[in-house]
Amino acid sequence: MNSSWQNETTFIIFSIVLAVGLIALFVVRRLLHVSSPLFFFGLLGLLSGLLIGALVSLPFARLPGLFGQYVPIVVNVFVAVAMLDLFLAQAQPLIRYAERFLTPRLRETPPSHQPPSILVDSSIIVDGRIEALAEAGFLTQKLVIPQFVLHELQTLADSADSLRRARGRRALDVLKSLRVILPDQIEILPDKPGDLSKVDARLVKLAHKRGYILMTIDTNLARVAEIQGVKTLSVQVLAEALRPLLIPGEALTVRVMAKGKEPGQGIGYLPDGTLVVVENGDTLIGQDVAGEVSRIFQTVAGKMIFVKPLKDSPKIPSN
Repeated sequence: MNSSWQNETTFIIFSIVLAVGLIALFVVRRLLHVSSPLFFFGLLGLLSGLLIGALVSLPFARLPGLFGQYVPIVVNVFVAVAMLDLFLAQAQPLIRYAERFLTPRLRETPPSHQPPSILVDSSIIVDGRIEALAEAGFLTQKLVIPQFVLHELQTLADSADSLRRARGRRALDVLKSLRVILPDQIEILPDKPGDLSKVDARLVKLAHKRGYILMTIDTNLARVAEIQGVKTLSVQVLAEALRPLLIPGEALTVRVMAKGKEPGQGIGYLPDGTLVVVENGDTLIGQDVAGEVSRIFQTVAGKMIFVKPLKDSPKIPSN
């Protein structure tokens, strides 16, 4: 009978202290605007204190008279308050540690609901066509430009060679235009300039580490990146895909600009830059020749179209 009474007393004490503690935590949170993590640590400390206090107070319940009734309550409350204070005191350091540990990993991992950012190579900026793509609205992702790429462009703009210097300054103008066209999509990645001879390797490593897409017109760099599992974007591939589809036997008019490599050949270009080889066109330089597509070769640099002049085609001299 006495044992049953002690168990009931312990349960009542446990329930009263738990209720009072929860009410106190709730009131404190509402009055002081305590953060959710801190409230969670306080609740965890209170529950731990009640469990430990219940175990510690069991021997005191056997004391005679009023001591057996009130001493366990005092012990239980003391242990619960002590554990609550301990957990709240250690909450902030643990929260700061968790933030330092998790935040860098969350920053490096791109959110799954957002497309990966595009890592821009210096060659695509020097090429200049990225500006037209931005104006046309084809670049919807964030463009990441490392500091060492900017340093490479600055070195090019300061070159003693006039041609290289002009290309470098043109590239810096393109970057300035991109800032205006895409004000919220350009991110300059801080980094030490480092060795310019290792720029390509650093680009591939950075793209692989952070899950970026590498945008370049450097064919060799694109191949190395793809071998290492990095996705690439090439303006040359895009331009090739947008070129009009020609088939053998189709009529074509082209202006012969110069002699070709082989005897009897003349060469010209379509408006999109595709190389056209005109058979027996070495004597037709400077003239617009109507011909027929004889064959098409696909090379690494692009397409080569071979054209056979029509026998009765008009030869229109250039003005």
